[in-house]
Amino acid sequence: IELGLDGPSSSEMRFVILEIMVGELLNRGEHASLMNLFNENLKYLKTVNVDRHIRLLLSISRIYMYAGDLIGAERFHSCAENLMQPLGPENKIAPIRLQLNKGLMLFLSSRYRDALNEFLGVCSMCASVNEADVPSDIDIHVIASTAANNAAICGLHVGEVISAIGVIEQTIQVNP
Repeated sequence: IELGLDGPSSSEMRFVILEIMVGELLNRGEHASLMNLFNENLKYLKTVNVDRHIRLLLSISRIYMYAGDLIGAERFHSCAENLMQPLGPENKIAPIRLQLNKGLMLFLSSRYRDALNEFLGVCSMCASVNEADVPSDIDIHVIASTAANNAAICGLHVGEVISAIGVIEQTIQVNP
């Protein structure tokens, strides 16, 4: 939240509250409530900054994944991809989030080799990001650890046990 002289704008506060609500409902598995929340705020969401809109769309994509609806997940993922065009190369986090989400969809589609490649790409992208360029509300190490864990699982599915162990060991060395 950027604080101006008068504190955060009501738009910023509303988005932060929406992010918190999405996280809580997601943790509780209340997918129907999440979709209602999204539909009620659709007009508002069109006014938030692009990076935050992408984050929310990818969260909704994951909600559909958790509910077992890959078509819905892909629809929201595509919306997030379309929003990426105007962001430019200075935004390092949104492409990482998109690739992580793509890997999750591939994993759920039992396309383990493709998912493994996506997760390894996320690990590589995370390693190349300068932490000073990462917003304070994002922990790049959590994203990297998530990708590494998923890469290891995919490695096991495709019979690359040594590679799977290597991914986890490398992640632990970078961020114990």
